[in-house]
Amino acid sequence: MMENNLTAFGVAVIALFGVLISTYLTNKAADKRRLADQQAADKRRQEDQKAEGERRRADQDAAEKRRQEDIAAAEARRQQDRDDRERERREQLDRELRISQRAAVAECIKTINSAARQIDKLVLEKAPSGNFNVEILEALKGAEILIYHQKAQDALILLDLEVYDAEIRVALEALWDALINESTALEKAKNQGGAEWLKEINNLTFPSADIQKKIRSLQVIAQLVLVEHPNNKIAAEPAQDDETAKKPIENHISSSRSSSCVTHASESVPHAPSSTTQST
Repeated sequence: MMENNLTAFGVAVIALFGVLISTYLTNKAADKRRLADQQAADKRRQEDQKAEGERRRADQDAAEKRRQEDIAAAEARRQQDRDDRERERREQLDRELRISQRAAVAECIKTINSAARQIDKLVLEKAPSGNFNVEILEALKGAEILIYHQKAQDALILLDLEVYDAEIRVALEALWDALINESTALEKAKNQGGAEWLKEINNLTFPSADIQKKIRSLQVIAQLVLVEHPNNKIAAEPAQDDETAKKPIENHISSSRSSSCVTHASESVPHAPSSTTQST
């Protein structure tokens, strides 16, 4: 009986240890699975967070790229608007310059031609009453022609201040030279006096063919150069400094003046453009 009880107790103890060991192993396996599941879940969560971060960064980069593109496009539009306004300003300036230069050329030619037409009238007005001696009339005509040359040179000086185009300035210079050459020859003959002076006047067809040709050339070149055209010179090329642009012709006029012969102050060739303009 005692032995049976010991045996049963031993079996029970062994069974209990078996249960405990089985429970321990089961719990350990469960803990291992839970740990593995937790690590897997953490890994998936980290991967999801990493993917989400990458998506957010990609979205931010895309948004920043779009913002930069929008900024660049807006700046390009603003720059285009500025370029358009600058082009329109230059085109308007070019039109205004062409208009003012055409008006200046027209006024200059009108002044020169008007002075030429007045010569015969002035000669008759200044002739002694009832005395139409040929020599007196010729002498008066010579004096009026000299005055005409001075008026024409004054008109060219004023035109020189208004025109900027190089081709027009070349034509202006040619007309200036023609006037200087004729007035110099007349002054020389006048200084000699007498028959030489009258001979020079008699041989002079006035206005001379050379002066008429130079006036016509100035008119034609102004019409061709200053006509309205789509290709804007100022917009395509930087504007030349006014002082630099005028210097060659002013130097030419100054040198021409210094070489001309002057006898009377009232009939002399005017001074350099700057001083004449100030006095005017």
